[in-house]
Amino acid sequence: MDNSYTIVDMAARGWIDKFIPILGDDALKQYPNLNRWFYAINSRPSVTQAREIHTNSEFKSVLDDEARKARKARKARKALYPQNYDA
Repeated sequence: MDNSYTIVDMAARGWIDKFIPILGDDALKQYPNLNRWFYAINSRPSVTQAREIHTNSEFKSVLDDEARKARKARKARKALYPQNYDA
């Protein structure tokens, strides 16, 4: 087996990772090659690190708050200067 890690591995791993919780932990057992591949990819340090990104970051809520503020400001500008906006 080649020890390379490609963009295809990265993309497919994400889909398989979502497949398991939906169909159950034993879902991949009927596909032995896919099961072996998934757990080989999942054991890579880079994958483990990538899976932990969301636990150490609050960027989503910060971006949501900024987007909410921007929408509110746009509404206010539209109310104050309706001539600057399409009907």
